[in-house]
Amino acid sequence: MSRAGPNGMVSQILRLGIGRGGAKILSFLSFLLVARALGPSGFGALTFALSLGALLAFIPNMGVDPLFSREVSSGRAEGRELLGLALTLKGIGGGIFGIVFLTVLLTTAPEAIGGIGAGAISAAMILLAITETWKVALITGGRAGLSALVELLAPCVFLSLTLVVGRAGATVSTAALSFLAGQAVGATSGFLVVARTLGMPRRPTEATAYLRIFRMTLPLMLIWFLSDLYLRIDMTILYYLRGSGETGFYGASYRLVDGVYSAAMVVSAVALPRMSAAWARGVTEWRREWRGACRAVLLIVVPFGAVLLGAAGGLIRLLYGAEFAGAIPSLRLLGPATVVLCLGYVYAAALTSIGLVWTQFWITVASLLGNVVLNLVLIPRFGAAGAAVATLVSGAGYVGLAHWSLRRPVGGPVIKGTVGPLPMAGSAE
Repeated sequence: MSRAGPNGMVSQILRLGIGRGGAKILSFLSFLLVARALGPSGFGALTFALSLGALLAFIPNMGVDPLFSREVSSGRAEGRELLGLALTLKGIGGGIFGIVFLTVLLTTAPEAIGGIGAGAISAAMILLAITETWKVALITGGRAGLSALVELLAPCVFLSLTLVVGRAGATVSTAALSFLAGQAVGATSGFLVVARTLGMPRRPTEATAYLRIFRMTLPLMLIWFLSDLYLRIDMTILYYLRGSGETGFYGASYRLVDGVYSAAMVVSAVALPRMSAAWARGVTEWRREWRGACRAVLLIVVPFGAVLLGAAGGLIRLLYGAEFAGAIPSLRLLGPATVVLCLGYVYAAALTSIGLVWTQFWITVASLLGNVVLNLVLIPRFGAAGAAVATLVSGAGYVGLAHWSLRRPVGGPVIKGTVGPLPMAGSAE
């Protein structure tokens, strides 16, 4: 499945970036229409449900996507067999996720979204996790353009349905159902594209293969959980401490920077298999890939962060209307925070590429704890603006710790045996 084609990092980033950028624009337009239709309180309830789903997304994702990219690109695993293992684990995780998500949402905040909306968000998050695997497989196989096409379909359907439903009067439940329909189209199209271009996934019959890969994905799964908790915990704390209105303000700000986060994720998704392959060849080549990824991210996010810092008020009033003026302080602070967080994505990919997943885990733990403490201290007094400050400070801490952790392994000779081979079913151990 892995295909080491001639595509350079820039061309892959451009292909994937065009698709992901278009998808984020469509998604932003959809949520913008939903926000204007529902108002701060209704939009805050929907944002809370989506954020809770994102907090628990580590369960259906199982941490298998970065492992797939790393192992297949470095030649340590056969793509179709690892893809079959990944999808099986995600199916199990999806069932567990549905139970946990619905239990937490309907017992702690039953007024937020209702049973129909909760079920729709639950199913949508499971399908989104599966779609992510299709996209990673295509990127790793050198088909970033097809991955971008798959990514465009879900928000395109979501926007179309939002326009139709909006005319009849949108509710939180109808918005959730529209989001689900988009994810269903995305997951189905991803399967068809992967099956046609890369081949059907193969599921090993040996049961121990699933246990072996689960042991390898466990630290990545925990990192996924902590990373999402680190990014989304502010939204959850806001909802419980300040209510749906304040959450709606922060959700409006977050939607404006979400696309930039995705741009950094595009760079990291392209850079991870390249850095993994370069690490096997030597630290000098790895450094070249890492520096290129850092430069690409900074070129994208620094100008955007400056615009948010200087024009937050005009953007909020223009896009959301005067009733969302409470979002202006948090958006202004999210300008510099976005630069720091996006650089953190590259550092996370760098740590994964050389096998320092447990180091990444403990860095994420430290950043999360700092973020939670800051949120609990700042949100009661400053609301959404306090959440943005907590994000900025904890993000800077993550980048600092990650940079310090990389200095030793990449400053000297290549460390042999940092990442062991993935033992597949039927292979010699």
